[in-house]
Amino acid sequence: MRIAEERPRNRNIRAVLYGIGAMGSLIAKEVIRREGLEIVGAIDVAKDKIGRDLGDLLGLDESLGVAVSDDADSVLSAADADVVVHATSSFLKDVYLSADRKDHGTRSKRYLNV
Repeated sequence: MRIAEERPRNRNIRAVLYGIGAMGSLIAKEVIRREGLEIVGAIDVAKDKIGRDLGDLLGLDESLGVAVSDDADSVLSAADADVVVHATSSFLKDVYLSADRKDHGTRSKRYLNV
C-alpha cells in the first residue's frame, strides 16, 4: 500500500474534473465555490466542449484558465492533481467498463484519489 505524501497546509487541494456533463457541471460549480479546492484540469470527450475554457462552458462570468481536453493521460500527467472527480456516467457498470476504452477511460500511472 502506498501512503500519500502529506499536502502542505497552505496549499489548495488540486482537482481534475473527469466528465463535464449535467452532473459534472454541477460538481464543478460546487468545487469552484469551496475554499481550499482548485480545479487544475478538465476532461470530456464531447467535441463541442474540447478546447473551451471551463468557466465559459459552465456559464460563469470569468475565465478559469482551464481548457477542457479529451486527452485524459495528458491532463492527468500535467495537472499535478491530488484528486480526480469522476462524473462520466450515472451507472457504476458503465464507468467500470469504460476504464479500458481509449476514447473514454484511462489507466493513469499516477497515484490519484478518484
